[in-house]
Amino acid sequence: MCTHFSTHMQTDKKLTISIPTFDREDFLRQALESIENQSMQDFEVILFDNASPYNVKALINEFPSLEISLLCNTENIGNQANFKKVMSYNYNTPYVMIFHDDDTLHPSYLTDAIAILENDKKIIWVGSIIRFVLSGTKDINKFPKLTEKSSIVTYNKKELADAFMSRLHLGFSSVIYRTETLKETVLDVQRFHKWLDRPYLLEALGYDKAAVLHFPYVHYRIHKGQDSSKSYRNHIDTMVNLIDYLKNTGSPGLKTDKFTTTSSLRTAIANACSISDFGLILSKFHDRDLYRTRNISAYAIYWSIRTIINRL
Repeated sequence: MCTHFSTHMQTDKKLTISIPTFDREDFLRQALESIENQSMQDFEVILFDNASPYNVKALINEFPSLEISLLCNTENIGNQANFKKVMSYNYNTPYVMIFHDDDTLHPSYLTDAIAILENDKKIIWVGSIIRFVLSGTKDINKFPKLTEKSSIVTYNKKELADAFMSRLHLGFSSVIYRTETLKETVLDVQRFHKWLDRPYLLEALGYDKAAVLHFPYVHYRIHKGQDSSKSYRNHIDTMVNLIDYLKNTGSPGLKTDKFTTTSSLRTAIANACSISDFGLILSKFHDRDLYRTRNISAYAIYWSIRTIINRL
């Protein structure tokens, strides 16, 4: 139960860490522990609680060193609506990070990411690659030591689209934006549904660039119930939109064609209820010139077999 409501006031902090959350008390506690352990402390935290059935105020009280505001929905408005509320909020700090309530941060992340933004005004946002961690791992807040400065790669819009199609595991929850970027970028939920993160990040760039830290500053928790693991049979069209968007934003060529074909196959196998349904789903990609049998690669076959096994 959400028992506390705090109206967000003007702040002199450098960064807002905004966390949409619903009924993940233990995960959120570990996320806040990782935030509490940051070497850079010039930030505030806002929890956007979607009517959780536990005492969120009591959890907040476990972190007296953190400046936390709690904004509560009186009823659950759904994950997508709550996320849209977070992204459209009127923030008062120069930088904003939209963090997931089930992930954790390396203690040096805020220090290293903010330094990049302050050193280069052409960088619109900074993110990090992720390390996948199974739920229940005891050391989800135990990160490898930074023995040397991590590699920083900058991308323009086309380069980043290519990187996404080449399996860049960028953590959406690690991205720190310039606040004005959130005000200028459209969150296209209707077109992309729960896959809006990559189009959003790409549209935010415009003619500028992003920086990605190629060290896993984020532990991305894998667990039952997360949105990315649920079936999306009723949202195939939005997945088609995503693959089509990446293809048209990135570089043309065989590498891109193989990516779209692999994605088409995986989507059809993961969501088909029958052989005829498999053909129906695949035809949606074929009609948009995203699936061609001649572009099936060994990687596509590998992922097809793996997806079939996961469904058994």
